[in-house]
Amino acid sequence: MKNKFEGIFEIIAALIVLFSSMWDPKISIVLSVSALIIFGVIKLLTGEKNKKSQPEINN
Repeated sequence: MKNKFEGIFEIIAALIVLFSSMWDPKISIVLSVSALIIFGVIKLLTGEKNKKSQPEINN
């Protein structure tokens, strides 16, 4: 499920950047950078949740 969400988010971000480049290159740059930042934040937050929910194994 996690990979499906990431794939959908990446496709939507790519389509938005693709279509915004037809309007103005500056808008395309802003949208692509903001999409990367949002994706990074989502990855960090979901990574933190996964680390907290998994029990630690001490050998």
